[in-house]
Amino acid sequence: MRLREDGGTPVAMAGNSPVNAGMSRIGPVRTPGERRGRGYASGVTAAATAHALAQGATEVLLHTDLAHPTGNSIYQQLGYRPVEDCLTVGFRRWAFGAGARYSQSQRTPSRQGCRAVATRWTQWWPSRVNSSVS
Repeated sequence: MRLREDGGTPVAMAGNSPVNAGMSRIGPVRTPGERRGRGYASGVTAAATAHALAQGATEVLLHTDLAHPTGNSIYQQLGYRPVEDCLTVGFRRWAFGAGARYSQSQRTPSRQGCRAVATRWTQWWPSRVNSSVS
């Protein structure tokens, strides 16, 4: 995990997974809302990417939300390129209205429905790593 501080206050973090079969994944990458727009996440993401490569990764990847244009442009500046847009669809159980009752033995609502939950994301691979980003 890479942590960046400003005046002793943590302002951004980025991690990478251990190298497995020559691959490492960057994430999580986080910057508090009030600290965004100052390049902190760019720097820790570049450092995490460089660390993964130094640990023997031949492929480094990360996933982003398609609705996050700022992060997507930062990853391109770091040398990542989008390789795949994905849509993950899952289903979650939920109870119908106020009349739903829970069974003591099952601990699940006795009147249930299902709703689809969709997440769109992009997978990125680096074409090069721009280590000059701070």
